[in-house]
Amino acid sequence: MSLRNSVQRHKLGVNESDFRAWIQHKLGDAAQLYPTNEDGVWMLGLERDIVQELASRAMDPMRIDQDTVDWQETITTAANRSGPYWFHVIFDRDVARENPHHIFITPHHPIARLLIESEGDETIYLHSNRLNSTPDNANWCVCIDWDVESLNKPNHAQMVVSRLIWEPLQDDGTEPLELLQQGQPTGEFNLTNLLSPIENALRESERQRLLPLLDELRDNAEDAWHRRIMREMAQLSEADWLARSEGGPP
Repeated sequence: MSLRNSVQRHKLGVNESDFRAWIQHKLGDAAQLYPTNEDGVWMLGLERDIVQELASRAMDPMRIDQDTVDWQETITTAANRSGPYWFHVIFDRDVARENPHHIFITPHHPIARLLIESEGDETIYLHSNRLNSTPDNANWCVCIDWDVESLNKPNHAQMVVSRLIWEPLQDDGTEPLELLQQGQPTGEFNLTNLLSPIENALRESERQRLLPLLDELRDNAEDAWHRRIMREMAQLSEADWLARSEGGPP
């Protein structure tokens, strides 16, 4: 629990509202998303072709879609009937605990995985108007995807608001995802030679965010190891005392 709280405190996870906005943006005209009268519960309407694709993926034994609890039955049942296709969905973990019968969409949910895997590898360039929340000295908003070498190799994405000289700025309250909703495609521009400062800044930012978690893990490990040593010493001391009390060798 303390580790999860640290992840949330240091903003290492995906913000619920940003993730919901990304889902809505990627689905586009193929879906509708509306809030319900229940706080944190949404109605998601999907087109038939998306429902059919999700059902096909759920039936594929080579995919992990069917590992999501009740998902295979839910989506295949929907695919076998006529539309419209509406689902109660939740993006907030705490709300999901209170409503286990609704669909909890996370970055690892089959809907999110379909949207991620359907993306191409090409770089997208958009021209967008400046928002009121955009820093005055910002010239670019760059979305960078990268893989982290870990046990499950999660994919991360970060919106970076940057100056023309490629010095990342603090993005608190800048709402960079809003720029995607009004952006228009523009010409290509090769950023390869300009990414080093951004890459270095991202690495340093992640290092600073992870340091408290690593310190906590180290302290917990040392504490657990110390308690184990103390228990074993107590057992040895007790065994020695019993042996002496019975007149045997220590």
